[in-house]
Amino acid sequence: MGAISLTASLSVLKGYLNDSNRTVRETCDIAIAKIEWDRSEEGQRHLASITTEPQFAAVSALLRATASLTLTIFRIYTSVDLHPRLPASLQARGELRQCLA
Repeated sequence: MGAISLTASLSVLKGYLNDSNRTVRETCDIAIAKIEWDRSEEGQRHLASITTEPQFAAVSALLRATASLTLTIFRIYTSVDLHPRLPASLQARGELRQCLA
């Protein structure tokens, strides 16, 4: 969720900052930091320097379309160990790559 800078996921991510699993806590912390940086003035300047408007608009629309899938996967698999969640995450990434191709 951090990779696509989905601000709607911040409340979900913050809910897991005190999770008993260290990996979950650290992953959520990193995702939150990335989302906040991407939305900062510096992050926006950086993004503008590496993308053109048409490219950004197309990618942004695609990422918004996959956001709901990402949140669903996260909610379903947060009660399971990280290892079993990995295949679902990789499958979602594969679907995203197919959309981008």
